Amino acid sequence: MAERLFHTDYPIYSLCQVEPGKFVIGGGGGASNCGIPNVVELYSISVRGGEKRDTKNQGRYSASLLCRKELDKEAMWHLERHSTDSKLLTGSLNSKCVLMFLGNLPTTEISEDGVPASLPVIEYKGEVGTGCGEDLRQKQARFSPKGDLLATVSTENVVRLWTLPQLEPCGLLQGHTSEITDIAFHPDGSKLVSIAEDNIIRIWLIDTFSELFKVEWPVEGCKPGIKENCRNCRVITYLDKKAKLTRSILITTHNRAGIRQRGSTIVQWDLELGSVLRSIKAGVHPLCALEVCQEAELIAVGNVEGQIRIYNTSSLRYLRGIQAHSVSITSMQFLSLSTDNKKQPAELILLTTSIDRTCCATRCRFSDLKRWLYFFLLPLIFLILAYLFPYNFRYIF
Repeated sequence: MAERLFHTDYPIYSLCQVEPGKFVIGGGGGASNCGIPNVVELYSISVRGGEKRDTKNQGRYSASLLCRKELDKEAMWHLERHSTDSKLLTGSLNSKCVLMFLGNLPTTEISEDGVPASLPVIEYKGEVGTGCGEDLRQKQARFSPKGDLLATVSTENVVRLWTLPQLEPCGLLQGHTSEITDIAFHPDGSKLVSIAEDNIIRIWLIDTFSELFKVEWPVEGCKPGIKENCRNCRVITYLDKKAKLTRSILITTHNRAGIRQRGSTIVQWDLELGSVLRSIKAGVHPLCALEVCQEAELIAVGNVEGQIRIYNTSSLRYLRGIQAHSVSITSMQFLSLSTDNKKQPAELILLTTSIDRTCCATRCRFSDLKRWLYFFLLPLIFLILAYLFPYNFRYIF
C-alpha cells in the first residue's frame, strides 16, 4: 500500500534523487499571477523507528523539508541529477530555457523557526533552442552517463546536444515529424533513443550525430479508428550468461485511443536488432510515467488514474498493482533506504508524485510481492498429498 509522505501547495511535476536518502521535487502554477508558487524543494527521507514503530499514529517513512527555492515565472517541469557533480537541471513549462544548479546542496535541517533554507544560487541559461517562436517550450533534458553532454527536447521536434558545463551546441538530431515525448541515453553513452507521437522510435549514434536505425510501433500497424502513441522509454543492459555477452534492452510504453479500443502496452525491444522481445497489456488507462530499477529487476508504470503497476524487468511478469494517487502520476523514482538494523538489507521503495500535490512512498519487497504464492501453493500441496496417500493422511487427522 502506498503511504502519503507529504502534501504541497503546488502541483508536482518532477522528482529526482540527488544522493542517498535525499530527493528533490519541482512544480508550480506556471505563472506569477495565478496564486500558485513555482517551487523546487529538497527533502530527506528515512525509515521511521525501524520495525518497532507505532503504526497507529504514524507511517513507516519520515520525510523532512531541507530547503526550498521559489522562482518567478517558470514551473519546474523536469529535474535530473548529474552523474558526478551535484548539478540539477530543469526545463520550464512556458519558456525556452533550462536552469542549472551549480552549488552544493545543504545538509542541515530547516531552522528553529521553521523556515527552510534557500537552495544554492541558480546559474540561468537561456534560449536553449532555436529562438524562433514564442510558443516553444523546453520539455525535457537529460545528462549523458559520462556527464559531458546534455540532451534537450522542446516542442520543435528535434533533439539538441550541448557540451557541459559550457552548454555550447554540439549536435542536432532531426527526423521526427511530431512532438518528442521522451529520450534516454544508453548506459555506455554511445547511443540515444528518442520516441515521439508519430509512433517512431529512433536510435541515434552520439559520435556521428546520425541515425542508426528506426522502428515503429505497432509493428503491423493500427486498425482504422485506433490511434497509438509512444509515451516513455528507458534503456538497460544485462549479461546474457549463455552467450556470455552484454545485451541492451529498450523498454517503451504506448497508449491506444479509439472508439471502442483503449489501453496501454509495455514493449521490450532488442536494442541491437530493433526487434520486439515481448509485449504485455498494462490496463485500460493511458500510461504517463515509467521507471526502471535494474538492480532489483523491477519496472514501475503509472497511469492517469493514479495507479501504479509493478512488473519484472526480464519477463514482464505482473507483480503488484497499487492505488497511490487520485489523478495522473507525473514522475517516479526507486530509492534504496538504509535501516536501523545493520543486519537487515537496505529497503527499496518507489517514490511517486502527482498533480494532486502529494508525494507517496510504496514499499517494494520481493517477499511482499510473492507472498500470495504461499497461500496458494501450500493448500495445493496438501491436497495433492492427500490424494496420493489417502490412508496415511487418515491416521494423521
